[in-house]
Parts: sequence; C-alpha cells; structure tokens
Amino acid sequence: MIDPQARMAAMFKDPTVKHFADASVSLVQGLADGDATAVHALFSGHPDIDDPFHGRRVGTSALDMVRQWAPRLHGEITAVRLEHFTQASGHSGAEIAVDLKRPDASAITSKMVVVSELDLTSKKFLRSRIYYRRALIDDQQHVRLAIKENTLGSFRFHPVVQRYQETLRAGDLDDMVSVFSPDGYLDGHGQSQVLRDGVGMGLYEGREQVRYCLKQMFDIEGHGEESAHDPISVGEYIDHRNMFDDGATTVLEFVIIRPNDPDAPEQAGVSAYEIGDDGLLGAARIYDEGW
Repeated sequence: MIDPQARMAAMFKDPTVKHFADASVSLVQGLADGDATAVHALFSGHPDIDDPFHGRRVGTSALDMVRQWAPRLHGEITAVRLEHFTQASGHSGAEIAVDLKRPDASAITSKMVVVSELDLTSKKFLRSRIYYRRALIDDQQHVRLAIKENTLGSFRFHPVVQRYQETLRAGDLDDMVSVFSPDGYLDGHGQSQVLRDGVGMGLYEGREQVRYCLKQMFDIEGHGEESAHDPISVGEYIDHRNMFDDGATTVLEFVIIRPNDPDAPEQAGVSAYEIGDDGLLGAARIYDEGW
C-alpha cells in the first residue's frame, strides 16, 4: 500500500520541491479566500489560470476570477490540504482536497489538481491549470473541452504506465487488471461505483473492484461494437497532451477524443499514475468529467 505522507516527506527534503508544493496549496487557498494579491504574488508575470468554471483567465481577468471564484460562491470553504505532489521537467502537479460546506449545511470534499509550469529561477508559477469536477459543486454535469495543446513531442512513459495505456487503448480487461498491484486502486473522484448512474467514476480498491470498474467502462465504450451502451463513445481514445514523471508518479494531461460525438470532440482531464512498492501500478487517480 502506498504511503503518500511518507513519499511526500522524502520529496520535501528538497527545499525547491517543498516550496512549489506549498505554493500550490497557497494558490487554492488564495482562490478560496478571494485574495487576488496573494495569488498574483505566486506568478512570475501576469497570473495565468485555467479553471473548470471560468476557463482560462490571464492578467486582470485572472485576478477578477480570483475574487469571484465559483466554488467559494457555492459554499464556505473550510479546509485546503495537500494529498499528493509530483514535480519534474519544469512542471508540478499538486493533488489537493478542498472541504466545502454548502448553504444547506451539507458538506462535500472536492479533489482538485493544480498543474503548473514553473519558473525555476524566480521560484514562481508561469501558468496553472486546475482540474476538478464542477458537478460535485453545482450539481450540473459538465464536459470540459480541451485546454492543453500537445507539447509532448518525443517521450517515454514508465514501462508500467506504458502498459496501462496500451491495455486501455486495446480494451484488454485481464491485461489491464494485471497492471495493478493486488492492493492498488483506481479513483475517478466521482460519486458512484456504477458508471451508468452518470455521476462520475468513484473509488475502486483492489483488483476485483478495479475489474468491476473497467468492465463497465469497456462495455459502455464498446470498443468498436455497434451494440455499445453509449454509441457516441465507440472508438474513443485518449490523446496525450503533456506528461511529467518524477520516477514514482506520472502526471498526464490528456483529452478524450470521441469521433462520434460532434458536440464534445475533445474533453480535458488529468491523471496521476503512481508506482507501488511491488513495481506495479499502486494507484491510478483520474480527474475528468466524462461520466
């Protein structure tokens, strides 16, 4: 079982890594507080933030967005805490939990990812892209269009992550399950384990639960079958747009391409794939709004 706190403690022995982790939390906290001055200070130039509710905002527009950040307007944000962090190749990926109390006194936790391009000289952000499920906050299902051009060029995944991608593309259920550690997990940060509920892919722990999730996904997508439950998903694939890997975790920004869906041909998301102590995939954490 992966111990995220132990892994972060080891990473944070590098003060630069710790600095950018803290800055990522400060960015979300600044949004939660509506503190445009604090957010502006995190960027080396004009603030450049892409958010699921507001889209991409730069400069003065970004600061206006900070003051009117939609999650804060939907309730009181009571806590912001870092759960996972990855930094490599001039990028950082901070996986952050945000607790929010609604006006009706109900509480939710929104899992967010802040992917930032880093200015290593000034130790500030150049550009940040935030991923989270809007539907969890405002109860409105949302499809987020592509927000990242393809910047990968030539690249190589960690062998386990490469195998995961290949089996996902092929729809090979047995092979894909075998990529996971026996106690590995897949977390889509949704609200149900039943995909046809349409409220997001939830948490699946251990190989049998991961199999249950993937079987549903492959049945819906059909992988070329005309009888698929969701015909617009037939033939869909993941286009890799940006990737960085610190040796233990790969952060991948992607878009889902659905050739048969003219209304949303490209849908943005980000995943974090973490290698377990046994060398297999200990965690696949997925942040998109596809279900």
